[in-house]
Amino acid sequence: MELNLKWENNASFKNNEFNNLWDEINKNDDKCMYITGFGFDPRSLKSLEKIVLNKEIFDLVIIKNTKETESPEELNSYHIIKSFISDRNYKDIIHFLNEAILSNRYKHVVIDISAMPRHLYLTLINFIINIIRNYNISNKIKINFYVTVVENPEIDRKIKSIIAENSDAEILSGYQTGYTAEDISSSSKIWFPVLGENESERLKKIYEYIRPDEICPIIPSPSHDPRRSDSLIKEYRELLFDTWRIETSNFIYATEDNPFDIYKKILDSSKYFSEVFGLMLGCRIIISTFSSKLISIGALLAANDLQKNGYNVSIFHVKSTNYKNSNATSKKFSFESSEFTTIQVEGEIYDY
Repeated sequence: MELNLKWENNASFKNNEFNNLWDEINKNDDKCMYITGFGFDPRSLKSLEKIVLNKEIFDLVIIKNTKETESPEELNSYHIIKSFISDRNYKDIIHFLNEAILSNRYKHVVIDISAMPRHLYLTLINFIINIIRNYNISNKIKINFYVTVVENPEIDRKIKSIIAENSDAEILSGYQTGYTAEDISSSSKIWFPVLGENESERLKKIYEYIRPDEICPIIPSPSHDPRRSDSLIKEYRELLFDTWRIETSNFIYATEDNPFDIYKKILDSSKYFSEVFGLMLGCRIIISTFSSKLISIGALLAANDLQKNGYNVSIFHVKSTNYKNSNATSKKFSFESSEFTTIQVEGEIYDY
């Protein structure tokens, strides 16, 4: 069965294309909502400085990591319409965004995930995709939705997430449908974990919860660090080969800085396993991502498209309780290796 894919033809903007996109948007008078995070990550202001050039058209929504997080003085010159403390379920944030986005005030909605925890940005992006998609289907004038990120592997390696011993594997909001005990027992579970450094505890917790029938580890490769794939396989060798006995043919390699490479590979592999298991027990696709932001976005978009095509798909994660930042102040990091990327995931360039 051929899949109806939203992002098979996609729009991604980097470097000069990134600058040209935002230069053009800033020239117009169309209102923009800009959602961003502040806290443990030194990239908090970097995209903001490059994107918000015409401050008159941008309304900012700020999400702080903790109550103790202080807003940088640089924000005083921007128009902030709402500020949140990131909590455990994000209900207040989602309720506000739903009303604000559907108020017909905004032509463009931007979420900058550079300094957001993974669980927060995956939850918010998935929610915003769905409400803007439904709006655009019913309205002639479309809302454009962009995801933007400052990708910097050096900073990602310095930020360590901390999980509590009693933390459990959870399903991302929006992907719980069909995950009952009866559904689980009657279907084969295919797990796509996107590997990143120092995540063995999360991997073990999710494995114990879902008990997959097949595991297809996804390795970020090619990567900014040409030795990263070898390092990851070495780090998880005992778990992957000795404990879980995964065949090397199950490994998937996806380009680290291209979200649509992993998107396509998860879709192709899901279609294959669905055809193999579909006539017997059915098939449930499970995705977990522990890697960089761009590759994580690609995994999320794959899950969204699979769900839209009628697949049983879930995204599993283990929430962090805190973050440890190793010397991660903006003064101690070089941003020369940072890559500014914007992906348009909804809007007038797509068919509805």
